[in-house]
Amino acid sequence: MANPTDEQPIRVENLRKGFGEQKVLEGLNLKVEAGETLAVLGRSGTGKSVLLKLLIGLEPPDSGSVRMFGQEMAGVDPKKLNEVRKRVGFLFQGAALYDSLSVAKNVEFPLERHTDLAPSDQEAKVRELLGDVGMARDAEKMPSEISGGMKKRVGLARALALDPEILLLDEPTAGLDPITSQEIAELILDLKRKKKR
Repeated sequence: MANPTDEQPIRVENLRKGFGEQKVLEGLNLKVEAGETLAVLGRSGTGKSVLLKLLIGLEPPDSGSVRMFGQEMAGVDPKKLNEVRKRVGFLFQGAALYDSLSVAKNVEFPLERHTDLAPSDQEAKVRELLGDVGMARDAEKMPSEISGGMKKRVGLARALALDPEILLLDEPTAGLDPITSQEIAELILDLKRKKKR
């Protein structure tokens, strides 16, 4: 891969995607520069989640181009796709935690799978991440034992585990009450400020 400083993180050109007769994205063009924050707004069913899935190669486009860090995502071989995905953190709409793993093990999962960190270093990283999102005291709980807002926090910690260059958030406050939504929004901004330091 090219030097990260020479690559445009996200470039989408004339992107089209539909499901049967329903056209979701028609000729979308989008560029995101390094350090830029971008929000995609729209009603439910207008293609926001589909766009994020296209960006990380979970869905193939019908036509057009999706490039992440200069890599065309359509038809890329699995090894290159995984290399790109390791540079991107993704918070799914419902947090998508593994029900059979504790909070700590959910956050540790990408570290076990994609790094050579010693177990003690993985545990330290998990403690740090959970502390950053206010979930350190709940590390041993199971997903069924925590609230929706807490699940979002854990999902965010897991999305940050590999120190991603891009963080994609799919409706990070969906389904939360106004107070919890505000807390999650402030947490995301705090984490961004911390990363810039």
